[in-house]
Amino acid sequence: MTDDAVDDVELRTHASRSREYLVAFGVTLLTFLALGFFLLVRYPLKGYVFPIGWDPPWYIWRINAVPFDGLARIGAIRAASPLLLSVLARGTGQNAFTMVAVAPAVFASIVGLGAAALLRAALGVRAVWVPIIGALAWLGFGRIGILGGHLDNALNAAFVMCGFAAAVVLAAEGKGMLATAFLFMAAALAEWPFYAFAMAIFLLAVAIFAWPAIRARLAGRSEPFGPVGPLLGAAVLSLGFTGLSLLAPPPGGGIGLRRYSPGFKALVERRFYERLRQSARYYAFPLAAVGALAVMRAPTPPSRRPARRFFLCLMIAWIVGTVMASLAQVAHVPVAGGRLLSFLFAVPILAGAFTWWAGRALASRYREWGKVIGFAFVCLTVAAFAALAWGGEEDRRPFMTGSSIRQAATAGDYLDRFAPDREVSFVLAGAHPWNIVRASVPADVLARATRFTGSPEEFLAGTTGAGSGVVGGAGDAKGPIGIVMRAMNANRYTQALAAHPENLVAPGVIALSGPVLDRPLPLHPTIRANTGALAMLWIGLLIVAYLFLAGAGWAIGMLPADPLIRITLAPGMGAAMVTLIALGWERVGLGFEGGAAWGPLVVAIIAGWACAAVSIWRRRRDPADRSNHADRTVAVPDLEETPRSG
Repeated sequence: MTDDAVDDVELRTHASRSREYLVAFGVTLLTFLALGFFLLVRYPLKGYVFPIGWDPPWYIWRINAVPFDGLARIGAIRAASPLLLSVLARGTGQNAFTMVAVAPAVFASIVGLGAAALLRAALGVRAVWVPIIGALAWLGFGRIGILGGHLDNALNAAFVMCGFAAAVVLAAEGKGMLATAFLFMAAALAEWPFYAFAMAIFLLAVAIFAWPAIRARLAGRSEPFGPVGPLLGAAVLSLGFTGLSLLAPPPGGGIGLRRYSPGFKALVERRFYERLRQSARYYAFPLAAVGALAVMRAPTPPSRRPARRFFLCLMIAWIVGTVMASLAQVAHVPVAGGRLLSFLFAVPILAGAFTWWAGRALASRYREWGKVIGFAFVCLTVAAFAALAWGGEEDRRPFMTGSSIRQAATAGDYLDRFAPDREVSFVLAGAHPWNIVRASVPADVLARATRFTGSPEEFLAGTTGAGSGVVGGAGDAKGPIGIVMRAMNANRYTQALAAHPENLVAPGVIALSGPVLDRPLPLHPTIRANTGALAMLWIGLLIVAYLFLAGAGWAIGMLPADPLIRITLAPGMGAAMVTLIALGWERVGLGFEGGAAWGPLVVAIIAGWACAAVSIWRRRRDPADRSNHADRTVAVPDLEETPRSG
């Protein structure tokens, strides 16, 4: 072959690879748009201006705390979402309310992309299937439990799913150990109990995968373990990191496990049985069973067979682990079984595999009409599950109110202006009102605030309410101020207003033992999320752009040269690396206030593309490495090019 012919082949290969990257980027963006629309459209449709769910106030105050004093008050445990979202809040110019409203849709899309990457690595599915599999990863549940306000769960699931996908790639290609390890580390930082469950699944899958080699060695035959070592290496690295993160708990103590009182234990069990009784949850099970058979029977090139086998091992381990956890919950062992059922992504992933198999079988058997029938079947399947999921989420709503937020924010204004150096106790009953206060007041006020659960008179008498700590007595100009608000403690507010009308500082707000004002302050404007349709679109797309820029370089440097794998996993890699770098940024004493919050994002982008440059340079320098890895996906024919039934 002449030099001109070689150059022509290289140009055609380069053009083909560029088209693959463009197509991969297009289907990745389509997945974000589809899931984002489905999960966020309720906000403009119903006029919601606060994040949906019960828990968002807790996440909001933690995000607001990071720019003020880093992890000093929240510790490193479950620190992924406040670190990541504080960086993205600076990058988008939005408040924490908006971040908590928009982020679940972004995290859900990353989960869907990870599910699609799993099937790409195992079966070589084409790019067109990415949005379909990504959507079914959530819609297949019928009722989407995790996205009802459990932000840490959603972020953990995003990292776990991408980590599993990188591990399946590693099983076939021998490359991706560090990518897998970093994703698992970020999953542990998001929520370590669910990371521990994921690691139990992963290690069981590795054991099943390694069993033929173990059995051969027990029989005296020399059988290589292949990718088992790197798979275990990724798990060990993440486990070591997790152990170190547990050494930095919040100042109040605790490692992220809630004490199960009899009442809370009963609540967890009730939620578990409620999930079991949700009939919509089971419609995907028959499809998943057929999908598992389809995966086992699908014609697969030799290079993909280890990936397919490890994928099946993961699915088996996931189902077995969930069944065992459910049996423990039935035996009254508190394992949060309801949430683990919402974490059972193996079923919707296998349902996605069934949809892929059925669509291909119809298209190959009935030619042109088969393509039409297959397309219609796929559309009807996705639409049916979308209808189920939409109905299952109909009762989702915000539990924050404008009056409670305005009164808490006004109390913060008062304390900032008239008592900047004094401690404050908010007279409240219940954790949810306290979290609304923490989400609404300025970070510097929250740093000197506590909760008092007694009556106003008990506060003034200097007694101690449950969980409050000792407070100062009445008339002490240097003692704590007691804030009572009508929206969150109506009876106590009425008592305080009748006994101490001079302490009214704003409509619905009384400051016991605080400076008396000549006239009440006006209420603070409502702090709300930016939930307009166009606003949520551009904010979501900007977040995706940041995560893609931060992760694409790492994906190119750490993963094999399959454009679809690299692009679909790039946002998850970006989120993981920004999170881990933000943790290191905070640990070395760098702050997140003002422009400093850009630091972890900028470092992740620069370091990621440096990693990509080094990887590309090494492949060009080593022809053997280039032929073994960079061109492997070109050498292996795409299964979709010669569709076969079964």
